[in-house]
Amino acid sequence: MDKYIIVAYIKSYMIVGIRSESKEGNKIVRKLALIFMLTFLLSMLASIQAPARVQSFSLRNLDGDLVKLDDYLGKGPIILDFWATWCKPCVKSLPKLQKLYEAYKDKGLIVLGINEDGPRSLSKVEPFANSLGLTFPILLDENREVVRKYQVSGFPTMIIIDRNKKIVNTIIGYRPGDEKKLKVQIEALLKEK
Repeated sequence: MDKYIIVAYIKSYMIVGIRSESKEGNKIVRKLALIFMLTFLLSMLASIQAPARVQSFSLRNLDGDLVKLDDYLGKGPIILDFWATWCKPCVKSLPKLQKLYEAYKDKGLIVLGINEDGPRSLSKVEPFANSLGLTFPILLDENREVVRKYQVSGFPTMIIIDRNKKIVNTIIGYRPGDEKKLKVQIEALLKEK
């Protein structure tokens, strides 16, 4: 994304800059370039959205049992966490999510880990989850049906659903400290009735 912003900045500077040779003109050029860049950035951000409403799904868990999202909707805030064993940021975020789950599961927090490993590496999923001490349900999206429904474009991706079955936030990627922001949001959602 940064590459496109730089390109947009360069293009806008060149387009307007060709017509301006004075100091005052250069200030105007910079302002127009900034406006163009902000407009471009806002349009890019607007296009990256989770679906407006919750999409029902059923997936098998590690024991082979069918788990339906509909069975959890309305019972508390839900975090759908899309991840894969080969994803390095997932390895960092999953233990943080586990701690959050342990702290709030008795208050109503529901976490569903949705694994996106392909059929060839499915045998790695359970040992991987066990090595991280994950106790929330791990669901296998073998056909990538759910990742398509929720328009997930990278891992990890967390989709937060409130008690009213509304998607309230989507977090793409992981940066240290994200768990603190997530904790604040979960605490607020747990207070809602």
